[in-house]
Amino acid sequence: MLSFLNIMDYLNFYCAPCLLAKKPASLFSMPMEMYKENCREVDALKALGLSIHFLYELNKKAHLLVFSEEKIKEDLHKDAIKKAYKFFGYEKGFSFEDLKVKLFKRLNSFAFSQFASSERQHKAVFPHEIGLFLGYPPEDVLQYYVKKGKDYLFSGYWKVYTNPEKAIKTFKLYDECRAYCIKNTKTDFYHLLSA
Repeated sequence: MLSFLNIMDYLNFYCAPCLLAKKPASLFSMPMEMYKENCREVDALKALGLSIHFLYELNKKAHLLVFSEEKIKEDLHKDAIKKAYKFFGYEKGFSFEDLKVKLFKRLNSFAFSQFASSERQHKAVFPHEIGLFLGYPPEDVLQYYVKKGKDYLFSGYWKVYTNPEKAIKTFKLYDECRAYCIKNTKTDFYHLLSA
């Protein structure tokens, strides 16, 4: 079993591709108490051009999103990604700020519904467009939604429905990022700044 001593261990394990600029965002959770004790340490992310956003607390865990605003803005110019966001109800020509507000609101609504009655839980819809924000292929995000998470080719960092060869290469790259971060930054997180 993995042992995480502080927030940097979580970042190195769950966010390595994002820390090394190979992925626009990473979503992860950690014990709420640990987050409160260590949240100031994440200021180092700003030097990497990254932001960390506390989404919500659920089951005594802090759910966090680490992201590169620059990389997400780049993705918003891609036709396939624009079309996918439109499918999920985003207006034509929406800005990065519009996206953040709507997506974070949807994530919070979903989390809130988990505490509500069982009747309301069935009405809560997870905002699947988070996959686009995380850098997953838009075709796979849409297929996941349409097929309700079933009938995928295989899964790794996401469930793969299309282009398996590219997904395998991406998964390998992400694994290499994780190995690098864990090996080279275990004693000094700030080593990433020179990576």
